[in-house]
Amino acid sequence: MKILIILIVLVVLGFVLYRLNPMIAITTSGPVPSVKSDYTLTESSLVLTLLLENSDKPSTVTTLWVPESMYASAGFGEIDGFRHVPVTVDDGYTQEAANQRNREVRNLVGAHLLEPEVPTEIVVPIRSASNLEGNITGLFESKGTFGGSTSYFRINIGAVPDA
Repeated sequence: MKILIILIVLVVLGFVLYRLNPMIAITTSGPVPSVKSDYTLTESSLVLTLLLENSDKPSTVTTLWVPESMYASAGFGEIDGFRHVPVTVDDGYTQEAANQRNREVRNLVGAHLLEPEVPTEIVVPIRSASNLEGNITGLFESKGTFGGSTSYFRINIGAVPDA
C-alpha cells in the first residue's frame, strides 16, 4: 500500500512539475525527429523542400524566421499558411530586445504539416532571386503521448556557409 501511495505521489509531482515547466523533456531512447532541408530557386519563387526523418508521426512547421534583409531584398510575398507576427514582451523579450529582433528577423507564424519520410514544399513567392543569401530557420513541433517535442532546422540560402 505504501508503494502505491509513493507511486501516485511521484506521478502527481511529475505532472505538476511538467505543467509548471513544459520544457522538461520526457525522452525515449529512440531517435529524435529531425527535418532535412533543401531549396530550389525559380525566377519567381524560393521553394523550401522539407523531409521529416526519424519519426513515425506527423510534425508541424509552426514558425519560420527570415532575416529582414533577405526578406526585403528578395521581395518575399505572402507564404501560404504563414503570417507575420512581430515578437513582443509577452514572448519573453524586453521591449528593447523585441524591437531589435523585429528589425533583424521576420517572424512568420503558421502551420505546415510534415508527414514522415514524405518530401513537402513551402513555396515562397519572391520578386528577385539575385543575390539571395541568408539562413532561414524553422521551428517544428511533434506531438506525442507525453507532450511531444520542439526542434529546429536551418536552410542555408546562397553562399552562406553552415555555422
